[in-house]
Amino acid sequence: VGMESNVLILNRFDLTFREGLYLDIELCKLLRTNCYLVTTAITKGDTVILKLNEEEIIKDLSRVDIKSLKALKIDIASGLNVIKTLLNNSAKFFIKALTVNPNLTSKDLIKEIIEEGEALEQVANVATLPGIVKASIAMPDIDWGYGFAIGGVAAFDPENGGIISPGGVGYDINCGVRIIKTNLTEKDIEKYKVKLADKLFDYVPSGVGSRSKFKFSDKELERITQEGLKYIKKIGYAWDNDYEYIEEFGSMEGADFSKVSQLARDRGREQLGTLGSGNHFLEVQIVDEIYDELIAKKLGLFKGQVVIMIHCGSRGFGHQIASDYIKEFDKVLNKYGIKLVDRQLSCAPFNSKEGQNYYKAMVCAAKFAWSNRQLITHQLRKAFSEVLNKSAES
Repeated sequence: VGMESNVLILNRFDLTFREGLYLDIELCKLLRTNCYLVTTAITKGDTVILKLNEEEIIKDLSRVDIKSLKALKIDIASGLNVIKTLLNNSAKFFIKALTVNPNLTSKDLIKEIIEEGEALEQVANVATLPGIVKASIAMPDIDWGYGFAIGGVAAFDPENGGIISPGGVGYDINCGVRIIKTNLTEKDIEKYKVKLADKLFDYVPSGVGSRSKFKFSDKELERITQEGLKYIKKIGYAWDNDYEYIEEFGSMEGADFSKVSQLARDRGREQLGTLGSGNHFLEVQIVDEIYDELIAKKLGLFKGQVVIMIHCGSRGFGHQIASDYIKEFDKVLNKYGIKLVDRQLSCAPFNSKEGQNYYKAMVCAAKFAWSNRQLITHQLRKAFSEVLNKSAES
C-alpha cells in the first residue's frame, strides 16, 4: 500500500457504476494500485476509496488546498460526486466529500475517513498478502469481517506466490442465497400463513445447534462432498432440473474428504437441511415491485408473486474446516516467509501442500452448502404441498 503516488482520477468515462449495486470489473483494470475501496450512496452522492494509515493521510491532507478541492468537484449524471486531486507522492485514495465547502478543514476530511472504521483497515491489510493481483477490492456494502472485510474481494496468482486464506473464503464456506419462485399470489396463501409458518419451522430446523431431520452416515456425507447435488438427486431430494439453476450446477472439482477432520464430519453430519443462526433465514416473500419488465419476464417473476428465499451455508462443517486450517496455516507462516499484519489473514501458498489440503477440504464444504440449501428446498416444497393440499410440481 502506498507504493505509487497520486490519486487516480475517475470520471464517468472510466467506469460504469450502476446505482451503487455493483462495481464494474473494468475498474479492476483501471486501477494500478495495490489497494482501494469503493463505497457509494447514490442518494447522497458520496464516494470513498481506501483509508490508509492516519499519519500518511494527515501528511497529505495538510498540503491540500480545500478551495481547490471544491473547484475540482465533478458531478456525474448518475448523481455520484467524485472529488479528484493529486496528492504528494504517497498513495492512491479518494476523499469522502459529499459536500465540500470553503470552511471544511483537513481535520474534517480525516475524521470522515477514519469513521469508516476497521473494515477499511481490513481492505488495506489484504493488499499486503503475497501474490495479490492488482488490488484489494471492497464492494459498496462493505462491513467489518474476519480477516477480509465482508464484501471484500481479492484475486491471487498461484504462479506468483499467491496464497489461499480461510479469512478470505470465510468461516461459513459457500454461504449463499437461493430463491424459489411459485405460481402463487399473496391472496392464494393469505389464510394459510400461520400453518405455513408452523410447518416450515417444523421441517427446517433453525438456531444454534439445530439438528437435521435427515440422517446421514459418514459414508453418505462423503458422497455428498464428492458428488454434490448429483447425490442429493439420487436419494430423491432434488428435481431433475434443479441443478440447472445452481452455481457450478451444485458441484465442483477438487474435493478430497480425507482432508476433512473427524470433528468437522461429526458437526456437519447432523446439520444438513438446517438453517443455523446469525443472519441466516428462510423467508416467504412477495414480489412487490418490478424494475425491469424484460428481465422479470425472462426469470418468470411477476408483481404480487410468492417466492421463498433461503440464506445459509455449510454450517458447522465449513466452520470447523476453517478453524482447523487456520491453525495449520499458523504453523507454516515462517516456513513460507509470510509476514502478516493481521493474524486473521493466516494463509499458505495456494500451490503448497497445506494450501492444497485446505482447498480440497473447502470444496467439500462448498458441496455441503449446495446440498444443504437443496435439502431445505425439498423440505419447504413438502411444507407448501401439505398445507395447500396440492403437489409441489403444480
